[in-house]
Amino acid sequence: MSPFKNVLVAGGTGGLGHFIVEEFLRNGQYNVRVLARLSTGTEKADIIGRLKSQGAEFVFAEFNDHASLVKAVRGLFKTMFFAQAKLPRLTHASAGIDVVVSALSPIGLLEPELALMKASQETGVKRYIPSEFGMDTARMTNPLFNSKKEIQRILKETGMDYTFIYTGFFPDFSLNAAWGFDIKNGEIKIVGDGNEYIHWTHREDVAKYTVAILDNSDSRNAVVGVAGDKTFNEVAKAI
Repeated sequence: MSPFKNVLVAGGTGGLGHFIVEEFLRNGQYNVRVLARLSTGTEKADIIGRLKSQGAEFVFAEFNDHASLVKAVRGLFKTMFFAQAKLPRLTHASAGIDVVVSALSPIGLLEPELALMKASQETGVKRYIPSEFGMDTARMTNPLFNSKKEIQRILKETGMDYTFIYTGFFPDFSLNAAWGFDIKNGEIKIVGDGNEYIHWTHREDVAKYTVAILDNSDSRNAVVGVAGDKTFNEVAKAI
């Protein structure tokens, strides 16, 4: 049984985020709030409607507006959710968020992630899971990972508990023509000999691990790797 009750997923309508939101809702232990930018309300109305129908509450804020972020993390769950008999797990929602899971896009991640961390720290969030969900940041030498390294450094200084989740690539997202896997036309192009092992995790499994991690006390202030290993040649053969 998880020690947490109220979860906020930032970027919960995105390519990974909606999987995480749906898995938290299926689990049944949690009150689930989704934080999205104001523009998302019109751009992703279908996804928002689907997640709301499953029991998620939505709050909208801009990440350069600290007051609105604090309100999103601190505020009470809406009374209309308490009144829905089909969602009894929301009846005992408390005032604040226990866990923040960031599924924000890695593009331009630094400023919105730091803003959300600051609001989370201010409102007493107990566990913060930043938007990692990829390769092992600490081992990466590419400058593209510098923002994530800075986020990890600052998060450790906030006093909030954290979990870094490394998953490798998402096969259900990455195996496309841009990666040389033109499955529609039956063509696969592999750079090199294709025998180097690469970490892979389906986004549905990433979501399952993210939710399950909160049941495990060993995940506190820890790095968790959940990826499987396959070479490009093995992936191509499986396809």
